[in-house]
Amino acid sequence: MQPQIKSMQPEHVTQVAAIAAEVFSQPWSKESFLQALQQENACFLVACDKERVLGYCCMYMAADEGEIDNVAVIPQARRLGIRVKGSDGEKYFAHTLNNTVVAPPRMLIAFLENNINEDGSIRIPEALRYYMRKDKIEVPKK
Repeated sequence: MQPQIKSMQPEHVTQVAAIAAEVFSQPWSKESFLQALQQENACFLVACDKERVLGYCCMYMAADEGEIDNVAVIPQARRLGIRVKGSDGEKYFAHTLNNTVVAPPRMLIAFLENNINEDGSIRIPEALRYYMRKDKIEVPKK
């Protein structure tokens, strides 16, 4: 089954905090996630299967731009096996905090490839529509 992307809700926070604790050396606490969810410019998404959170992404919106702050995926859901070597010589799965390990243009390309319509317009996923204030990006008329 394909994971579903949803807006993070308070009931997801316990699982999200557990993922952060597993992935990051200085993870956000459950309370930090709950406080951040209250911010008006926050956009927090979770990828879920039937019963559990597989990963999450924390973003902050300003005008028409967004900043990716925190992304993590549970080890069992990482299919690509991408690893990096730490300063201790150990290899561990790649993750990002403050957008340090991810290439935003590649993320944008993946977003566009998965949401482009035949007429060239872009479908906005349900979880992002509130922040984008639309459900579709139309093709500019000449």
